[in-house]
Amino acid sequence: MENKVPLVDHTFALKQFSGNSALLLKMLGKFVEQYESIDELLRAQLAEQDFTSLKLQVHTIKGVSGNLGMTALHLASREYEGHIESSTDTQNLQHYLSVLQQTLSEVKRLITEGGSTASSFPSNSENKSKDLKQSLLDSLNRNEFITQSKLTAYLSELPLSEEQALKLKTAIADFDYQTAIRIIG
Repeated sequence: MENKVPLVDHTFALKQFSGNSALLLKMLGKFVEQYESIDELLRAQLAEQDFTSLKLQVHTIKGVSGNLGMTALHLASREYEGHIESSTDTQNLQHYLSVLQQTLSEVKRLITEGGSTASSFPSNSENKSKDLKQSLLDSLNRNEFITQSKLTAYLSELPLSEEQALKLKTAIADFDYQTAIRIIG
């Protein structure tokens, strides 16, 4: 598998949930809960040559990972699924489990980051505007969906003229994040 394939295509995943970051984070959490310990089960199924169950598990992971934007895992699942009936070779399984574990690590990181960005804004301090500006820039650079409530909070705290605030609001509503980044400076 090519190394340039992303573990998680965050933009695609958000589109799958109509931009609802909270719902995406919830589903990513459920994915981690469901598949964090699946490696033991898959190893046992291969050792027992229970190819039907093994193939069903991998097929399910392929579908779920595809819907959640886990590109590398989806491709690895598709590749491994094709080898299941013909081989008890553990090397293919090891490669597959490696991609699964990398994906789980990345998903956990995204959940942690998502939870922190969904939390309240920094407390009052002289650096609050700077922190908010950076937080908004980070979200825009990651192509994250900015909810109306978050945008309102940003706009109320950032030192922008009315014209800049209107232009920023329009750019974000149009998903023109490059323009929004230029407006923020």
